Amino acid sequence: MARILLGWELGNGIGYARRLAAIAAGLRAAGHEPVLALREPKALADPAHPVLQAPLVVGRLRPGTRG
Repeated sequence: MARILLGWELGNGIGYARRLAAIAAGLRAAGHEPVLALREPKALADPAHPVLQAPLVVGRLRPGTRG
């Protein structure tokens, strides 16, 4: 089927990583190949799917600004 990238770079903690892992499990069950891109790649102790480092944002983002 398809390789699908699930990414979240602005979250704190591991709640978002668990949610993405649950979505990834459903995608894998449907025959897809999910890949996670996380701000904290080690947020999942024993990932069942490949995990990549998401791009990091340094500083705060403000509406109407770049970078």
